[in-house]
Amino acid sequence: MKDPDTYWHVMTGRWIIAHGDVPRVDVFSHTAAGTPWIDGEWLSQVVMAVTYDHAGWLGLHALLIACVVATYAIICTFLMHVYPRWVSAVVSVGAIYFALFHLQNMRPHVLAMPLLALWTGLLSQSRGNIWLLCALMVLWANVHGSFILGIAIAAGIGYVSMAILAAALACINPYGYLLYETVWFQIAYMDVMRQQIHELRPVNAYDDMVQVIGLLVAAAVALWRGTKLGFRRAFTLCTILFFGLQNRRGLAFFGVTAPLIVAYSPRFSGSVSIPGRSALSDLISRFNVHSTTE
Repeated sequence: MKDPDTYWHVMTGRWIIAHGDVPRVDVFSHTAAGTPWIDGEWLSQVVMAVTYDHAGWLGLHALLIACVVATYAIICTFLMHVYPRWVSAVVSVGAIYFALFHLQNMRPHVLAMPLLALWTGLLSQSRGNIWLLCALMVLWANVHGSFILGIAIAAGIGYVSMAILAAALACINPYGYLLYETVWFQIAYMDVMRQQIHELRPVNAYDDMVQVIGLLVAAAVALWRGTKLGFRRAFTLCTILFFGLQNRRGLAFFGVTAPLIVAYSPRFSGSVSIPGRSALSDLISRFNVHSTTE
């Protein structure tokens, strides 16, 4: 066990189960007891606590493996609609290895990985069920703060209406709109947190050599194959990569989303048609949520 965070995630989940409510103030810290606390990972912690209480550390490792396998299966399934089966399998394995290279233990963001993959795949494919996407966002907002990335991806690749709807749906949680305060706090105080949290520090070409080489290989293959992306998707990918290079954990999100965004680019696969602007009422009846043509 190299990551002590797993312990307090389990203990927080136990506290939530015992009290039947989410914590509103810090109940564990001696120096900051009573400080207001918005626990945006409460549902993940409940899952971790239940798993640990019934199956111990073996159960947590099994849960981790299940999340990794689910993420791989989702990415591979979407890619098989565009690439041959063996190419999809190889790319998916590479994406998972790249994304989870530094992963040591079960953490809430691991539970969010399958949600991120499914969300990105459905958006990129532009054939998703609107109700499934709505349910995904509500679930995701209670699992991990990375739900904000899902909103950004929707807006970035042209699904502006879906992004607005998702932002509203994310407020369906025990803290309501205050959940966004946690996201803002993490962004505003990232420099301070980097001093204490290793995985939030910028990528180092020496310590993160495997991931840096993976990025270079992917870029070389993309150039070799003449990959072409619309401006929106290219800008979205570059933005995710920028934040990924700013902190190691962000590279995991890039590894999961990049293959799906690239594979379903209209200019690359030639298999996706982009509809014109549609009203929000049309969004509810079908998943034509593009706002402009790429």
